[in-house]
Amino acid sequence: MPYAAGSEVEVFYRLTRDGEGFFPVPNQAARCFKPRFGMTDGWVVARVLDDWPPPGTPSEDAAPVRVMHTHQLWADKYGQTLDPQRERDMVLSYPARDVRPLPKPGDATFVPTLSLLVVRWGGEETDFNVAQWGSASASTSSAYVSAFLDATVYPVLGPDYEVISVFVTSGFDLARLGPAALCPLLRGKHRAACYFLWPVMHQDGEVHESGMLDQSLYFDAVRVFEAAGVCTRFPHPSQLYRVLLAKDWQPTLCLVPSLRIPPCVTVNRATITASPARAAKLVVDALAAVRSSRYQSHKKKPKALRAEPMALVHEGDEERRGVAKLGFAWEAAHVRTFRGESELGHALLDLCTSPAVTTSSVIVQDFARNDFELRQFVINGQIVHRAYSNFEWVDGDGYFREFVVKDRADAVTAWMAADDAAMVDAERKATKLVAAWLAWFRTQSVEALPGVRIDVLVKRVGPAEAEVFTLELTELGFSMLGVNTLPPIVFGALLASCFEDTGATDEEARRLKEGSERLGKPTGVTKRGAAEERVEGTNGDAMPEGVAEPGHKRRRENGHAH
Repeated sequence: MPYAAGSEVEVFYRLTRDGEGFFPVPNQAARCFKPRFGMTDGWVVARVLDDWPPPGTPSEDAAPVRVMHTHQLWADKYGQTLDPQRERDMVLSYPARDVRPLPKPGDATFVPTLSLLVVRWGGEETDFNVAQWGSASASTSSAYVSAFLDATVYPVLGPDYEVISVFVTSGFDLARLGPAALCPLLRGKHRAACYFLWPVMHQDGEVHESGMLDQSLYFDAVRVFEAAGVCTRFPHPSQLYRVLLAKDWQPTLCLVPSLRIPPCVTVNRATITASPARAAKLVVDALAAVRSSRYQSHKKKPKALRAEPMALVHEGDEERRGVAKLGFAWEAAHVRTFRGESELGHALLDLCTSPAVTTSSVIVQDFARNDFELRQFVINGQIVHRAYSNFEWVDGDGYFREFVVKDRADAVTAWMAADDAAMVDAERKATKLVAAWLAWFRTQSVEALPGVRIDVLVKRVGPAEAEVFTLELTELGFSMLGVNTLPPIVFGALLASCFEDTGATDEEARRLKEGSERLGKPTGVTKRGAAEERVEGTNGDAMPEGVAEPGHKRRRENGHAH
């Protein structure tokens, strides 16, 4: 469709369109006060600057449509504004697919298929280790949000969605959120919320990674929006996410044989503070009781369920080893190994006296001797990738150091004494373990589980034989360890889950399927009354390029960039 210079149109603006991070805000309050919010992806009004397409040029060969925005109030996450009177602040170019005529009187109101509430970090960002996290980076980063919105949502749905973004820098910003202000902005047929943040047990503002904020304020805010009918799709519904982060499942479920959790107990912080030595003794006694109940009692149990695994058996006169850890910890922080009661006392006190930590308890678990960690990426109920990893060493304070990943062949050689049959046995048992955990996940949330990473400790205990233990259940948002084939699968499943509030119609399911196939990455889609399809393939994770005006540079109000 041709557009005449001077005519008004609607254009589909995206936050990454010009790379400067500005977006239209509804009023001055949304710009001035925290948390700052506005529509970062969606349709806005603009004025065409040049006839399009130029005379004699077929539309398919024409350059993007050059327009000037007419919305007067634009801001970035820092509250800085654009000057609506300066052409360079308002002029952008759009591909024809993202331009449409203004609606005429009497036309039906446009309703996007999907409205996303995206709550994300609004402060300075940590420089995450891309080699370990991968091109999508950590889930609190702008790169991760863009990998979802720009490399998945937009290519699959086109300009048929909207994003209302809220930029927070603390838990107190979350406390100021309210459905009354934000829910009316979500106009889509389907509504979903994504919280790209890291809840922690620290005093607010006392953490050193971007995206970290007080967990109690986080969950209070999420629950309010869930009460208003906005389903949490990233990372998980609040009740499930809290169980995963708190690691409550470890002591609660360690007596369940099929879940293969080493004996585990919990000790209150007050007990540790009052007397670390007495707390350590109580922990040792409690672990012995749990161990006895799990492996030595109930003589009617099959021997395979009754015998203590070789990787846990106490060897000779050495003192037992264990692991002390805090819930709501990230990137292997606040995890200490110890040997014996004395070291345990020191580890407990050290964890409880970490600056600004607000935890009420410490989890202590028997140490399972292991050769490596098998990280299993589970998308829509299927293992789509396995990573073979380990930490090279433990420092003098008991912290794990130097994370490494090997391919399968090298892992067999280096960590399994070149015993491929033992690796096959480990993988078989790990697959069975995944099935057991997926059944448990259904008890915690009846909704679809787009993705989770189930990490397993592996120990070769003899020729062609291995033992496996559950190490960690890692929420959607897990590190993809630099595997470039994973982001398209993960984000495709996440997008499909955003339609689960009322269920995708046949037409919506078809669009999701065809859009994903265009990117070469099938994704699980649940139609109303239909069974879930399974992820089977993928491609790379390249992102589409923006179409900013060549040489165009917007200006921040105060003249400096953050």
